[in-house]
Amino acid sequence: MAGRCGCSSSCSCVAESSDSIEVEGVGQVGAPWRPEVRYSTDPGNRARAGGDGAVYADTCLSDPAGDPIEPDGDGCLQLPPPVIRDYNSDPIEPGPDGSIQLPPGGEAPPVGCGLQVDGEGAVSVDAPGEWPPDDLAGDAVAGTVGQGAPVFCGPDGLRTVPDHSTVAEHAADEQVLGAPEAVAGGATFTSAASSVLTITNPSASRKLRGLVNAVAVVDLETAAGWPTYLRLQLRQNGGAWSTLRTRTPVYSTVGGLEAGTLRQDVEIHVAVAVTIPASGDLDLEVRTLVEPDDDGSATVNTVRLAAGFVGGTV
Repeated sequence: MAGRCGCSSSCSCVAESSDSIEVEGVGQVGAPWRPEVRYSTDPGNRARAGGDGAVYADTCLSDPAGDPIEPDGDGCLQLPPPVIRDYNSDPIEPGPDGSIQLPPGGEAPPVGCGLQVDGEGAVSVDAPGEWPPDDLAGDAVAGTVGQGAPVFCGPDGLRTVPDHSTVAEHAADEQVLGAPEAVAGGATFTSAASSVLTITNPSASRKLRGLVNAVAVVDLETAAGWPTYLRLQLRQNGGAWSTLRTRTPVYSTVGGLEAGTLRQDVEIHVAVAVTIPASGDLDLEVRTLVEPDDDGSATVNTVRLAAGFVGGTV
């Protein structure tokens, strides 16, 4: 800018604006030249006059959470690395150079609870079985897939309801007396208890329900004309004996007259419903009682006892 511009003598002073500087005024008192920065109006321009009037250019950066990113002490902006998760949804930490190694290709490992991801990223259930499964007898179950049991998500994968179980047990004893035992009227002959039959529920989750079948066969000799009562008793888990059934032997006749003495095998049996808790045991014992009428008598020769159980879990 010339030194004599704006004086009374002739001079040639020219001020011209550029693309970045705008010059205003004529170089005279009251209208001096005022160069000002021209700010571009292009979209995205952040340059503007700062609080002190000088040029101020800032940035507008935010992280994925929407929080602003501030420059560090050197004025540099550190962009956070992207968050990449593995097949188990855990973040993959970057290496020393800031790079992240993605999981290898091919079949992906399970993501948990029986789910798995194939090499193309498709999620499916790792189902080891096929429909229809076999029942406990080895035959295919009937019905459709929609009638299958529900599936639960456990801590170590998908689970379904516990399997059912069936149980069948049997035990028999024969008690041969050293000599026939006579029982007078009003007295009672009590056999020894059978050996213990233990029923174990194999399921840790389900109750076991079934029928206990108790049988007693007594080689019995009775006098004519007077009844003899045969009682069948059962004991569970070493408790009290319970009479399940009482039977009176049937006598034969000859020509309408009662036979003098009758020897016969008298059988008595009964079925009892029982329930055994999950993983529980049930001990069963059987015995029989022979009780002649007050005016009668009987002789016991042999006692055969049997107990069995058939049932299934519910």
